[in-house]
Amino acid sequence: MSVTDPAELKRKLRAAGFEIYRTAENRVQLAERIRDNLIMDSGVTALLVESSGWAIRVTVRAQASHFPGASVEQLWGHANALAAEFLTDGYSKESQSAELVADPSDPEKSLDTSHEILLHRSVATLDLLFDGLKLALSRRRSTSDECC
Repeated sequence: MSVTDPAELKRKLRAAGFEIYRTAENRVQLAERIRDNLIMDSGVTALLVESSGWAIRVTVRAQASHFPGASVEQLWGHANALAAEFLTDGYSKESQSAELVADPSDPEKSLDTSHEILLHRSVATLDLLFDGLKLALSRRRSTSDECC
């Protein structure tokens, strides 16, 4: 079945049991339910790709505040460790960047720095997309205070 529109993909994802965080252009970002009344961006996105059908984009993150005193190289090491499982599963590295986490009450201030790696994998069918999204959501994608 051909799905060529983000709104249509969003409907198919919802019907398959996924929670949606945001839809934009050619992508549907999936949500992660933190509590009954709180959802957040999961870092997992379904993409519509003209040439190949669909793709999965995953963002893995290592936050500086989780590793006090760590060097930039060590932080990238933590991010790369999170990416490793995806890379062995056919994902490729799209980009990496250090993103400032802004203070919501004062956009001039940053609270943290998130070292992020974007990973990408093309899939041929909608079923493979759904299976890949479920697997990506089940994997660890970000560091936490208790992790290391």
